[in-house]
Amino acid sequence: MAATALRHIASLDGIRAAAAMLVFASHAFASAPIPGSLGVTVFFFLSGFLITTLLRREREASGSVSLRRFYLRRACRIFPPMYFVLISMLLFTMVMHAMDEVGTMAVIAQFLHMTNYYILATGSDAGLLAHTTVMWSLAVEEHFYVVFPMLFLFLAARMSLRGVASTLGGLCLMVLAWQKILPRGGGHALMVGKMSRDKASGTSNCRYSRSARFGRSPLVDCIVSRYICRRRCRRPFRNPTTKRSPRSATASDAS
Repeated sequence: MAATALRHIASLDGIRAAAAMLVFASHAFASAPIPGSLGVTVFFFLSGFLITTLLRREREASGSVSLRRFYLRRACRIFPPMYFVLISMLLFTMVMHAMDEVGTMAVIAQFLHMTNYYILATGSDAGLLAHTTVMWSLAVEEHFYVVFPMLFLFLAARMSLRGVASTLGGLCLMVLAWQKILPRGGGHALMVGKMSRDKASGTSNCRYSRSARFGRSPLVDCIVSRYICRRRCRRPFRNPTTKRSPRSATASDAS
């Protein structure tokens, strides 16, 4: 629908570039204190902003949201390049006779968008296809795309957007509280145990600290959704083709 199309926001390109450079630099210079996770978090912010805005605008324009079209758009955008990379790396591994370094369950998890849960369950990225460990973040994105539209429609059918915003805000607070309590429970002890064993073997353990943040990533999207909904509840839907003053356009881009 033309009414639900998002106009290009040039400022987001700069944010994407800065986030990408943070992630690249953190991998290229692993020993330097570069906050690569901040770059990943920024990508999650942008994802939450764009997806929630698309859902909200389609619902305001037509009164409903087509989940079928939404999931089809996500699949056409993500699946082709993702499976191309996975299949290419799998074939490369076979040609190089390095299949003994790849785990069957690890590869299955990657093809099923469960890379993040595989790393959490095993405490290691061993067995994944070479140079594909970063797909844990894509798996988190996919889980968000599957769950959040249904949650948004469920809430929107029962309350106003202001109520949706308040509910999502409450869920965010609950997850934040869970994040504070988790280090005091068995999950933290299990993680520490794995880190200790990894340290004793002489290998890097920074992957575990990254794994501990997997549960926090969807929270970022929910927080973004909460503020988008709250902001939009205060003014009616504006067609993106409508001309606006430079001052209002600047304020919108900044949001």
